[in-house]
Amino acid sequence: NIPKTGAAISVANHTSGIDWGLIQAGSSRTMRMVINQSAFKIWYLNHFFRWIKLIPINRNQPSNGMKAIQQALEEGDMVCIFAEGHLSPNGQLNPLYSGFERMVQQTPCPIIPVYTHGLWRGPRSLAPARTHRPAALRNRNITVCFGPALPSTTQTAEATQAINALA
Repeated sequence: NIPKTGAAISVANHTSGIDWGLIQAGSSRTMRMVINQSAFKIWYLNHFFRWIKLIPINRNQPSNGMKAIQQALEEGDMVCIFAEGHLSPNGQLNPLYSGFERMVQQTPCPIIPVYTHGLWRGPRSLAPARTHRPAALRNRNITVCFGPALPSTTQTAEATQAINALA
């Protein structure tokens, strides 16, 4: 379900701090992941994040991140966003922000719904610490599902339904 070439934007659920890496590992092509700008302040990760071309975004002032996403799409890259805007506090898909709609209006491209399963209650999720099962992560079934492409006219509610259908 991943286009071989050309601009595309994947919209994914966000249950863990490591789901971006697993989505990339499950993809047949390189993706430009969009992550919170604060992660770039971690000195030992900053150069790595820039090397793999992650796109930083500030939730409170998203204009620079949005410009970088737009540029990546115009260059034909595939961009992955977590439209919930934050880690899920309960393991469920929470309301999506509509920023991806503006991006695909400016650069029409397919929208790929993505769902990760099996990361909730892991050490990088927001599950209560008493429910973390880090040892079980080794024996856990982790799945990354890429749904069929949606048209660039897809609204937030439709994208939410498409992601939930992959669950």
